[in-house]
Amino acid sequence: MRITIIHGFNATPASHFYPWLADTLRAKGYDVQVPELPLKTGEELEAETLLELMHEKIGLLTHDDIVIGHSLSAVLALRYLEYVELKSTPRAFVLVAPPWKVGASQMQSLFMTNLDFDVVPWKAAEFVVVHSPDDAMVPFDHAKKWTEVLKAKLVDVPGNDHYMDKEYPILAELIEELKNHPVEFAPGESLADELKGV
Repeated sequence: MRITIIHGFNATPASHFYPWLADTLRAKGYDVQVPELPLKTGEELEAETLLELMHEKIGLLTHDDIVIGHSLSAVLALRYLEYVELKSTPRAFVLVAPPWKVGASQMQSLFMTNLDFDVVPWKAAEFVVVHSPDDAMVPFDHAKKWTEVLKAKLVDVPGNDHYMDKEYPILAELIEELKNHPVEFAPGESLADELKGV
């Protein structure tokens, strides 16, 4: 199973919990990548350019993919899910401390148009929103909005603020849980198979 961790704004693959989580999951046998993206103050954040770069670094998504996006990059991860061609339904998208809206003009291209909430919730087998009620950067109400529109599972762990420390065991536990429990519903599984018996 492949895990892609998308680092947050003004961060790198070596920041926050990313190295610890990557090493922890690799030790369990996962294929883990943490692509570096130009997400810094002073960089022009053009959604289309970022998505093309992500396509170069991540490629297509399959049923063996779990994508973790932190903070602003949780939204970027969803934009990528909407953008990329799928070979099959990705296993899960995990959004850690995701903002619903951001006022900074530099980031507006990610929020300029709304995600297609009639389509995006059906493009992955499962969505999980991980947020701390005491997050000082992104209010907990933002997590509730994402949970509602994506029909996601909400994991609210007090005391983790904006998930900017070095280790969060809850994230490694969550990946193991996603790997080990079966998908309860796959998009399209309730549709009649018109070719059955042909």
